[in-house]
Amino acid sequence: MEQESRIRLTRRLLGFLSTRLAELPLDEERTKRKRQGKWKPRTLLTALIVGLVAGCKGLREVERLLTNELGEGARKLLGLWRRVADTTLRDYIMALEPEAVRKLIHKQIRLAERRKQLSTDLPVRAVSMDGKATSTKLFDPPDAKIAYAQRQGSIAVVRTITSCLATAPGRPCIDAHPVPPATNEMGSFHEHGSFTAET
Repeated sequence: MEQESRIRLTRRLLGFLSTRLAELPLDEERTKRKRQGKWKPRTLLTALIVGLVAGCKGLREVERLLTNELGEGARKLLGLWRRVADTTLRDYIMALEPEAVRKLIHKQIRLAERRKQLSTDLPVRAVSMDGKATSTKLFDPPDAKIAYAQRQGSIAVVRTITSCLATAPGRPCIDAHPVPPATNEMGSFHEHGSFTAET
C-alpha cells in the first residue's frame, strides 16, 4: 500500500513538473559559452531541476536517476530521452549566468502569483532571508577567477542570500541572490532587499 502511494505521488509530481517547466523559457537561458555541443539548454536545465526535486545530492546521483531510474513514460513526459553525464551537467553549471537563473525563478514565482497559488488568509506577507554558503574545489582551470566565489585556501566559497515567502504554503523560494566576493551578506543586503520588496 505504501509503495502504491509513492507511485501515485510520483506520477502527480511528474505531471506537475512537465506542466510548469513548459511555461518557462528554458531555451532562452544564456551561458558564458556560446555553444553547449549537442545539448539544448532546456534538456540540461530540465535534468538539473528533476534531480533537485528528486532529492539528488550530487550530479552523479542525477546521472544515475536519468540513466537507471526514470521509466520510458517519464522520459517522454519530461523530454529526457538520453543519459546526461554528470560531467556535462557540471560544465553546464559552471557556464551558467546567475542572473539568467534568477530571472527564471522570478518568472516562476510571478506565474504562481497570477494563478493565486501563493494566497493565504494572513493580512500581510513576510519574506525570510537567509545567507547560504557552498564550498567547492571545482576550478576550471585551477587558476581561473570564478564569479561570486571567494577563495579560501584550496577551496572556493560561493555565498547567496536565499529568500522564501514565509507566509505562503510550502514557503517557495522567490530569489537566490549571489553575494559578490568583495563583500558579504550584510554588504549586499540593501540591493537584494529592494528587489524582494518589489516582488
